[in-house]
Amino acid sequence: MNLLASLGSLLLFSTAWVCTVNAKSAVGDRVLVLVPKLESAKHYSRFLGSLETRGFDLSVSTASNASVSLQIDGERTFDHAILLAPAAKKMGSGLTPRDFVRFVDDGGNLM
Repeated sequence: MNLLASLGSLLLFSTAWVCTVNAKSAVGDRVLVLVPKLESAKHYSRFLGSLETRGFDLSVSTASNASVSLQIDGERTFDHAILLAPAAKKMGSGLTPRDFVRFVDDGGNLM
């Protein structure tokens, strides 16, 4: 009986681990990654590579890029936004605090 319980626990743990390691968002796979300078993305290569391996579509941009927008015509252009430039003094015109709030309110994820 103990062997059966142990095998059941092992199977449950293995299933949970596989699901966690291979987890992908149910919201979508479009990810905006904002960095201070494009060269600084190399510092996050392991993290970004793991996201790409899981099937996420990454768009890396500088936080000050005026052409980047979280929404166009009321539709989200990304499902997730990762801000790796918290000390940026100036954001692009489509990346105001109000834009980030609207993005999250409309179901986007911000990290």
